[in-house]
Amino acid sequence: MKFAISVGHGKYIRGASGSPVPPQLDEVDYCVNVVDRVYELINSIEGMSAVKFFDTTSHDQSANLEKITNWHNSQTRDYDVSCHLNAYDGSAHGTEVLYVTQQELAQELCDAICEAGDFTNRGAKYRSDLYVLNNTDKPAVLLETAFCDHTGDCNALNSRFDDICKVIAETLTGKQLGEAPERPPVVPEERSRVSINIKTKGDVVISINGEEFHNPSL
Repeated sequence: MKFAISVGHGKYIRGASGSPVPPQLDEVDYCVNVVDRVYELINSIEGMSAVKFFDTTSHDQSANLEKITNWHNSQTRDYDVSCHLNAYDGSAHGTEVLYVTQQELAQELCDAICEAGDFTNRGAKYRSDLYVLNNTDKPAVLLETAFCDHTGDCNALNSRFDDICKVIAETLTGKQLGEAPERPPVVPEERSRVSINIKTKGDVVISINGEEFHNPSL
């Protein structure tokens, strides 16, 4: 059995972020670590395999969604998995797993993640409005592992990182992992962020760390 696992959003399409980071988390940075670890764990199970993807090129949301979906559909695989963190108002917390056709798997994943991380179980949720779930051509689930703007969730995501990744791999494959080599908890580095508000006519070019962005969507 083969799984195609992607990081939600991308290098330039950042998704959600708590404040401050740390102790709260950046969605993309954390999900890169989750995807890398789940990929590693699945590939350690005999008869199972995984491929992974992180979009490092798209500069707008539409291109990002198309890039992720096209990558999934280009793979020979049995299941698609997209990894995200949720965010709302700093008080919401817990785990959701979103689906169109995979209610049973979504609930199993939600239950397993909640037990591993001691998260509030918000359940499997049917969503017919999400591009990746609607356009991948294999059974798919979208993980909202916890809330990146809730400090309690973030502390659990960090301290129980490997347990969470392990139950994701085990639930997807239906196989029990042995004693996998442990990794230290993920401790995100504090990131520098700049807010820019511009009103202008004509072309705009912004250079950030030596990289030029033409007519960026800010």
